[in-house]
Amino acid sequence: MKAYLPYVYNMAYVPPKRVKPVLARVGGTIEVDVPEISLADTWLAASFEYVLERRQGTVVMPTEFRAWNGSLLARVTDELHPVFKSSWLPSMPGARSERASAFKPLYGFLMFDGDEVEKYARGDVAGAVDYHEPPPGRIDWSHGDRVYSTVKRLADDLVSVDGELWRKTEFAALCLDTRQIHEDRPLWASFIEKPYGFLPFTRDTVEERSRYPTRKLFDVSEVERLMRHAGPAGADLHFRSLIVHDAAALAFDGEREFIREAMDFAVLAIEGSIGDMPARAVLAWSDMRSAVERVSTTPGENFTDGEIDSFRYIAEEYRGERSNLVREALAGCDEYMNDPWGRYGSHTSPTQKGLRP
Repeated sequence: MKAYLPYVYNMAYVPPKRVKPVLARVGGTIEVDVPEISLADTWLAASFEYVLERRQGTVVMPTEFRAWNGSLLARVTDELHPVFKSSWLPSMPGARSERASAFKPLYGFLMFDGDEVEKYARGDVAGAVDYHEPPPGRIDWSHGDRVYSTVKRLADDLVSVDGELWRKTEFAALCLDTRQIHEDRPLWASFIEKPYGFLPFTRDTVEERSRYPTRKLFDVSEVERLMRHAGPAGADLHFRSLIVHDAAALAFDGEREFIREAMDFAVLAIEGSIGDMPARAVLAWSDMRSAVERVSTTPGENFTDGEIDSFRYIAEEYRGERSNLVREALAGCDEYMNDPWGRYGSHTSPTQKGLRP
């Protein structure tokens, strides 16, 4: 089916015969060719009930993940719109959406101003954007390319399942927040999914990658594992039921992901001080950087013992401003590698220990 995703972005341009730049909001659409399949073409991988605390009360969101064509599918939904119908997508550029308020869960809350997107999808173009195309004049800066590429990635991964909108998801995992904000309170645990496009919990920019990775990810089927890493404080679980129907379809290497993010954070944190370190530390830093690039671009690749040793060595040698965070990142990796479920792979552990459901 053909449909169109509206989007908006900010830019600054210098109009003709002017010197100072002027801010503008621009709107556009992306053509979507959404595959149409039947629910019979998918099989259930996992189902659970997620608990959301709102001022109006507790909202329970039943959720399920299905597998199709080698991809994991997740329904586009939130507590206000439990089903996103494919018919809500505009059928021509500039057309109004039947349910503009449902577009926030489709795009994600962190991408851009959701209110402006709703206005644009509702047909209130004058209230949402200043221009449909970039205005005349010299462009000073623009978010257009970034927003377009993000929406295009989301659009390419949409699937219409019996008239409802689903999207391909890279992984589904339990998430534990490791920040000790209140020592006497349990850590916050949640269930997250990572679509191929842009949504929260991604580290796609240098700014995000430079921040300490505060979350540990675990395979969806290993609730006991999350509780173990939460320690004596425990974890505040925000889901009340979880059934894994196909563990193989939900395979996710949480250790590998955390080690990659921790090592990437260390590489960026140390980069400015590498010139003041001994030659062996420079070689270790280069080894870490190459390892992050290799693991990030090659699915199934793991870190070698030598690359982990390089991380351990440079964490001991680095004495810069963020040395404490680099050592904490390494400690988190050591905790993962000493995990009884096995090194680098949630699904490679022996089942005789009774730790898997």
